[in-house]
Amino acid sequence: MNTTRLLVIVPPHAVSMINGSPLAPLLLKNALGPCGVDVRLFDANVRFFRWLLRPEIRQEITGELKRLVQAQFAKEVLSQDDLTQVGRLLTFLSSDYCQGNDVALLRSGMDWGGAHEVFINPPDTVPDPAFRARLMARAMDVLAEEIAAQSPEHLAFSALFHTQCETIVELCKRLRARGFQGKIILGGAAIKLSDDPYLRFLLQEASANLAYKFNLYEQFPSLAEYLAGQIGVEGVAHGTYLDAAGKLQHTVTRTSRVKKLAGPLSYDIVESESYLGDRIYPVLLSEGCYWGKCDFCDYPFLASQNPFTISATFRDPEHVVQDVRDVVERFGVKRIDLISDAVPMGYFPRLARAGGETLRALGVKMECSVRAEPRAQPQHFEAMAACGMDLVTIGVESVCDEVLEGMKKGNTYADILRCMQLARQHGIKVKANLIHDHPRMKQHHITETLTRLQEILPYIESLGVHSFGLTPHAPIAYAPQEANLAILPDRKTTNDHGQHHLQFVRTDLTPELTRGFESLKAEVESLAFELEMRRGGMSAEQRVIRLPYRWAGDHARRDSTSPDLMVEIPGKRTPFSFFVGEYAEA
Repeated sequence: MNTTRLLVIVPPHAVSMINGSPLAPLLLKNALGPCGVDVRLFDANVRFFRWLLRPEIRQEITGELKRLVQAQFAKEVLSQDDLTQVGRLLTFLSSDYCQGNDVALLRSGMDWGGAHEVFINPPDTVPDPAFRARLMARAMDVLAEEIAAQSPEHLAFSALFHTQCETIVELCKRLRARGFQGKIILGGAAIKLSDDPYLRFLLQEASANLAYKFNLYEQFPSLAEYLAGQIGVEGVAHGTYLDAAGKLQHTVTRTSRVKKLAGPLSYDIVESESYLGDRIYPVLLSEGCYWGKCDFCDYPFLASQNPFTISATFRDPEHVVQDVRDVVERFGVKRIDLISDAVPMGYFPRLARAGGETLRALGVKMECSVRAEPRAQPQHFEAMAACGMDLVTIGVESVCDEVLEGMKKGNTYADILRCMQLARQHGIKVKANLIHDHPRMKQHHITETLTRLQEILPYIESLGVHSFGLTPHAPIAYAPQEANLAILPDRKTTNDHGQHHLQFVRTDLTPELTRGFESLKAEVESLAFELEMRRGGMSAEQRVIRLPYRWAGDHARRDSTSPDLMVEIPGKRTPFSFFVGEYAEA
């Protein structure tokens, strides 16, 4: 019997995925391998970032950043916005990436910042779209050639972020132009979150045959039969495709819900040497959020295709332990990210009893996401520590009880503080994620946030700073007026995960509230930077650069004879800071 071959491609560009293998190809192998499909992995994402590390590409990125600085310095007068841009550009030029040094996971935000500024970010956000287009075309040509050299029979693209969809289209166009005749399948979280018009666009532009919006935790015989040419695309359970007339079609199939996640996964298709240093590998723990009620979150939709259906499934702890052991023994990796929207506190004692306590003896350090549960007890954190848990990320989102209640978080500030304290008491580091401008926040919440941030600061290792983004699949999008939001029709915006978020305006926004949010954003970003510096998040030595300008109260004016404007990189609380005066070593 002939074996069907499927090459799973992880498309560029997601900097958060360059230090360890993605899970989606492993799940595809688990679902299709028993059905006679030979699944292989081609991580185009990590190859893309390795291409960016080539000396000649670093030189081009650095040259573009220098050109932008020179364009600013050609001005006789620099506004405060101009100076902010100058500071950002000089900071990027001071990074290890631009200096030709090794990059690191710990400093990824700084190391890759310059490349994002002029190249990786979406085309409508970079300073020179033409420069980006030329460089992107070269990168796509290289990757398409490498993919073609694999002689794939069929292709599957797995996109976690919408920003990866651009490169899916570009790679598919190049591969089809080279004569690739096999089937192309699109999947991943970005596909699950795509609406019908965008799915139609992707299928058409990429000349793809099938999009799949559901999870792959069981055997998938209909997809295997389609790849083998035994059935047509309309026979693939839950598939989405374009018919002969170019209309989008969804195959509705009656199937029972998955009640159990995949058993031990095989990592044998992973080429560990491809990934960058500071390796951290993912191990699947659960799918879906067991709380699933937060007004701003689309995780319930990702798990069930319904924003109001709570669907969470957990792996047997024995399988999690087995996967961790396999990764450690196979690759020598010592850091593991347990993939879960949120791990319930009660899962950790089960994990410890299932052999999790033996992982700590291997020197494994693990991390995961948890809720600040009202019922969290010391024994939960004892079990975490016993399993080698090194870091927990708590989705704090707000430290104000009124805002937490409006978000439907199901906890209070007291719960958050207590969980942080319990974690630290058991030697577990804490990362806190915060939304600094949630629409339920009022002026007094800004003051309360500033006060309580100082209270939690002794307990946190790092602070994730997030601006509110309105995903169309979050509960709040179905009743925006309840949070004083007005959605702007037919307009999308770019955020961390791509360009699928809705644009909106706050109907209750006042000048005072706007200024308050700006001040809060500046303060939480400064706190986050201080914590990052404390952890070694910036390797460059501090230096001071004298600019050929003199400060004039609210702007800087060129003055080559008696300049007094300096920029310090890094600053004490920010990546850069300006000051006026003399500095002997500048």
